[in-house]
Amino acid sequence: MQPKPTQRPLFVPTETVGVAVRTPDQLLVGFLHARPQKRLKDELNGNSEHFLALTAARVYDGAGTRLLYESSVVLLDSGSIVSVTPLNSIGPSAAAWSKPLAVTPEPAAKA
Repeated sequence: MQPKPTQRPLFVPTETVGVAVRTPDQLLVGFLHARPQKRLKDELNGNSEHFLALTAARVYDGAGTRLLYESSVVLLDSGSIVSVTPLNSIGPSAAAWSKPLAVTPEPAAKA
């Protein structure tokens, strides 16, 4: 058996969208990466992948009051997502999770 040659994946341009993602027992806040010129709804509906990546993520308990952990990337099972809300559509709030996200991450270089 011959080893497969390693190929560099093609770069897919994306735009980052700050979102709040609700699962049955957690609230996640971070950046979702979507293809340019696509509505977030279309990106989520047209995604054939089983997992979605959320970067610069903060993960809170279900009530959104206690920060459980922070991570540079969280992979979400698309079947466990209850709702996705763009942060720019949420009004000012005193909630702990509503503090601004870190600076928009640079696209990661694919290895």
